[in-house]
Amino acid sequence: MAGRDPQELFAKNGLVDELKKALSERLLNTELDEHLVGDAGRSVGNHRNGKFRKTMLTGTSKVTLDFPRDRNGTFDPKLIAKYQRRFPDFDDKVISMYARGMSVREIRAVEVTGNHIGDAPVLPDLLSQIAPEQEIGSVTVDGAYDTRNCHDAIADRGAHAVIPPRKNAKPWKPTTAGAVARNEALRASKSLGRTIWRDWSGYHRRSRAETKIDCMKLLGQRLMARDFDRQVAEVQVRIAIMNGYTALGIPVTKAVG
Repeated sequence: MAGRDPQELFAKNGLVDELKKALSERLLNTELDEHLVGDAGRSVGNHRNGKFRKTMLTGTSKVTLDFPRDRNGTFDPKLIAKYQRRFPDFDDKVISMYARGMSVREIRAVEVTGNHIGDAPVLPDLLSQIAPEQEIGSVTVDGAYDTRNCHDAIADRGAHAVIPPRKNAKPWKPTTAGAVARNEALRASKSLGRTIWRDWSGYHRRSRAETKIDCMKLLGQRLMARDFDRQVAEVQVRIAIMNGYTALGIPVTKAVG
């Protein structure tokens, strides 16, 4: 914004409209990328096929967007439907997402399961989605993850587990690094008390994940797809959209001089 007249920021075709255009086009292109590697995109010969221009009416202005398209014409974006011309709540959604912490962190791993699979069994799979060369400082989850497999998976990545031991928990045999770390957490919890331990350990950071779930619900309270595989793809698209918002909200610092 350096050198820009503050009054131009909210004027027609000002900085705010430029950001809307950049954000929308980035998200639409991300959706098309996901579409082309999904079921519809695997059909023979489907690929990107240029763009077309469309003017959208948001709550406060008109924004002209370059919509990407595929050769087969099967791409129907979730953010803005193919034949949609009005997006009156666009501004409110963007502001609400940032107000709820959208600009805090990216979603780096996701697992979609049926109701027959609990939370703890999927944690090792989630951690495996983070590249081995990427350092994981800590893993903060609730007491449902207080299992040997979870603690061992976290310890194998060299991360610190912040997991409240279950009530009436007993020490484990210290046969693994995960078990040793869990026994130390159990001793600290009993010594400090569960309430003080939560403050001392930084357990409150788990609320960031809950905030992300609230942000995802702004894109729709329910999934539109009925088939499970397509539901998984829809979740992946929503996450790509959310990460697009996040990337635009993270400041870039450059040295001057």
